[in-house]
Amino acid sequence: YHIEDDSDPIDVFLRLNQGKIPLTDAELTKALFLQSDKYDAQLLPYVSPKLDLIASEWYAYEQQLSVPKFWHFISPYDAQSTPPSIRLLLELAARDRDLQSATSYKDTTVLWDSKKYTHPCYTLFSDYLQGYSGEERLKKVGEIWECIYTIFGRISEWYEDQELYHHIGYLMCTESSSSKRLALLRKLLKQAKTCTAPEFKASLRREIGKKIEAIRLNELSYEERPADIHRVLLLHNIHQHIFTSEQIRFPFDLYTKEKWSLEHIYAQQSEPLRNREEQIGFIEEHIATFRQDAFGDDKETSSLIVRLEGIRSQIQEPKKEESERVSLFAKALELITAFEVNQMGDTVPLHGLQNLCLLSRGVNSALSNRTFARKREIMREIVMTATQEYIPMATRRVFLKYYSASPKDNAYWRREDAEAYMEHIRSVWKHYTSPSKAND
Repeated sequence: YHIEDDSDPIDVFLRLNQGKIPLTDAELTKALFLQSDKYDAQLLPYVSPKLDLIASEWYAYEQQLSVPKFWHFISPYDAQSTPPSIRLLLELAARDRDLQSATSYKDTTVLWDSKKYTHPCYTLFSDYLQGYSGEERLKKVGEIWECIYTIFGRISEWYEDQELYHHIGYLMCTESSSSKRLALLRKLLKQAKTCTAPEFKASLRREIGKKIEAIRLNELSYEERPADIHRVLLLHNIHQHIFTSEQIRFPFDLYTKEKWSLEHIYAQQSEPLRNREEQIGFIEEHIATFRQDAFGDDKETSSLIVRLEGIRSQIQEPKKEESERVSLFAKALELITAFEVNQMGDTVPLHGLQNLCLLSRGVNSALSNRTFARKREIMREIVMTATQEYIPMATRRVFLKYYSASPKDNAYWRREDAEAYMEHIRSVWKHYTSPSKAND
């Protein structure tokens, strides 16, 4: 677009874009860095390669930040409302104290008030470059970009390291707000500048230990402290990814997109189903499960199957009222629960940590009310066929009885299975806390 020589380019730009979709902070900042009209014509042959390099690296950073696994392990922003953006690198650089001190904004708190400033990074960087032209301006642009380059390089190193990826990812996703996650990220970047790699890794383990050291595992209850249980189980899952021979990584991108809940391994008694088809389906699922070899062919199992088949037949009667069907289904649940308790012998605490695992709400609802054996079957079906559901590693291992040295069977969640699971959780807890505080 050609403008007259005596026209103010800023006024022309504003007029042409009035009423259009506003440029983002990142777009304005990119234009500021690559603004070639700030240099004399004789300098352009030397300036252009440097600006081209910035443009090329900018594009590369955007591409890497758009990788879900990369973005969600480090992003401090709300996962549901903030798409991947180079804004993260710009904000971290703009909040650098050395850079801020060279601007007229001695107190930059007001800049991050979104109600007052919609382009804080552009505003700060523009102020930093104010009054510079030619070689001096190029030097100042280079200083800002070197800061961004260093930040991206550091985060990339963390991402490539199996231990750093998981420990930093855990610390980030257990902070309660975007501002706290951003503050943590800035703190970690500052620490990484001044300590060796082993020292930095040790400091991360200490930070994780601080989050869990006050938690007493034996005192945890689903009814009273679900948040602490969630924190412990999340760490238990993430920790196992660090030490797997397959180098499989915990998917923070999937974790941040889901709503998570605690699932009872040995089922608690829930509200009976009311829909006829769902009632029939539930009973038929368990009849099929009890007929499997794992349950044997004893008289007690056969008797249970006969009684469940009788209840199913009654529920199937077209004239059966809902209240009668609900009562019959409640009886079926009672029979299944009593049978499972009897077979297990000494049951585990229903709401204790040793009877809980971490699941997305979608998978949790699919397992609701089911016996251990049936949950195991459903989970296998999900793992083998579903592409939209993620089941954490430790949760999968629970239903495979991975933590039990010599499991008696795969049909019931027995006390010895629960104790083995609890001991493994305790070993992870001790890994991050002081040995002097390992007794819980």
